[in-house]
Amino acid sequence: MDTDSGEYPLTQPGPYGRWFHSEFCDFMAVLVAQCQHSIIFDSYLMNTLISLLTELSDSYVRAFRHTCTLAAVKLLSSLVAVSLSLSVGIEHSHKLYRAQKTKTRRRRSPLKQESIQKKITELREKRAEVETMMDVVFKGIFLKRYRDVLPEIRSLCMEELGVWMKLYSSAFLNDSYLKYMGWMMHDKVPDVRLKCVLGLQALYGDPPLLPKLDLFTSRFKDRMISMTLDKDNEVAVQTMKLLLL
Repeated sequence: MDTDSGEYPLTQPGPYGRWFHSEFCDFMAVLVAQCQHSIIFDSYLMNTLISLLTELSDSYVRAFRHTCTLAAVKLLSSLVAVSLSLSVGIEHSHKLYRAQKTKTRRRRSPLKQESIQKKITELREKRAEVETMMDVVFKGIFLKRYRDVLPEIRSLCMEELGVWMKLYSSAFLNDSYLKYMGWMMHDKVPDVRLKCVLGLQALYGDPPLLPKLDLFTSRFKDRMISMTLDKDNEVAVQTMKLLLL
């Protein structure tokens, strides 16, 4: 096998390449969505899948590395959705518990309260387990691939990082993760820089998130300003839009 061959489904030009990319990403999302209530917690499926993706995303074979890195970051995005869903469930259960506590002693149901408290504990344990999976994928795959020699891999890593920070700001929107976006704004390939700028647009365009961006702004504002003169026109234009937010 030619380890550097650029001929594999993800890189196919035209309709087929776009179809494969879309269907492949959808597959990862559907897999997790269909398994989120039980199977992903069986200590087998996710452990096996993450181990497989970790090994293949570190392969010398470009096709394996690219395809499995895409699968891994989409898997993490799907796990983010599961964690957010569990958080909603926890909040809803808390409201039910508080409603029970405000009832008069005669109408209050100790069994109901106990059941709700048990549900909250169960949901918290599941969320902690999902966040552990996310951490394993991030540290085992993202941190190795965001500076891959293949620009397509660097681009998809930055694109998905922006998604995580936007959707799950309580976990991802802090300097521990933002610094990767800042560093990759110096990438030599325009598309990687562009993915960073587009990701930042989504963050700076959301007013409630702005306080969490203060440290990043102070660290990387000079770089953002300099990118308005980027040699790539699209990067320069999008950076101007970013600075006008």
